[in-house]
Amino acid sequence: TRRVLGSDEVVHRLRKTLRDWMTTFFLDARDDDYFRRRYRIGQIHVEIGLAQMYVFAAMNGIRDRLGHAALEQFPDRAGLERFLAALHRGIDVELAVLSDSYLEADKLRDVVERAPEMIHSLDLEGRFVELNRTEQEALGYAPAELRGTRMADLVPEARREEVRHHLDRLVPDRYTILETQFVARAGRPLDVEISSSPRV
Repeated sequence: TRRVLGSDEVVHRLRKTLRDWMTTFFLDARDDDYFRRRYRIGQIHVEIGLAQMYVFAAMNGIRDRLGHAALEQFPDRAGLERFLAALHRGIDVELAVLSDSYLEADKLRDVVERAPEMIHSLDLEGRFVELNRTEQEALGYAPAELRGTRMADLVPEARREEVRHHLDRLVPDRYTILETQFVARAGRPLDVEISSSPRV
């Protein structure tokens, strides 16, 4: 596990997260706040790029381990069957909520992909991470060609500093706008209005 996750600190943090999840799974009421928190967990999985199959595999692993542990805790068959039925229902609900997070993300991704506006995301260094089909067609580049490229490098050299300044002064939850130009593959200047808001 440490080899995959990269450090003892990450392993420790994830173990604590799992303990917290397990505690709330067994003790918390299934109210609106509970499901909002569960939905947010799914959103975080989407944001970090965790494939849905790993979520299902992990939840099924938890299901199996808790089921085996219950064999030692319930001497009577009736009590064991009631616990397992409740466990399976609970895990199924967790998976349903997490699946909704992925489904909504897919819907949003489809809206972004089909939008008539050019839409992209950048990393903290101002490099392209993703860009929608509209921007690909307007610029004439495939996504693989632009990933890792700084957005400022697509701007005429004389205007690159204003783009860097625009990115440096971004504030969470506020939109800022800059009118500039991109240079498409064929060298054709493309007038653009950049509307930016950082995600935190």
